[in-house]
Amino acid sequence: INIIITRQADYPAPTGVEIFATIDEAVATHPDEEIMVIGGAEIYKQTIDRADRLYITHVNQTVDGDAFFPAIDLNIWQETQREDHNGYSFVTYIKSIVV
Repeated sequence: INIIITRQADYPAPTGVEIFATIDEAVATHPDEEIMVIGGAEIYKQTIDRADRLYITHVNQTVDGDAFFPAIDLNIWQETQREDHNGYSFVTYIKSIVV
């Protein structure tokens, strides 16, 4: 299921995509499902404290872009898996404490 969070009531979403005005509405509609957040920066900021697992691509080079994931506090998040590649790494983090 693909969900878009937008304040734009008439957002032209593709068929089958669900639209919600808030993250709370989307989570309440899908309470027992794994939810994957794919951006942008404001959505990342609003959801990181709700997450229990992060699948992050660390880009180890300078690229143009304007959306960034919040800083990952290593006092809260424990790296559990890493796959390094040329210029980037796939890293999984598990929340180690409740915030």
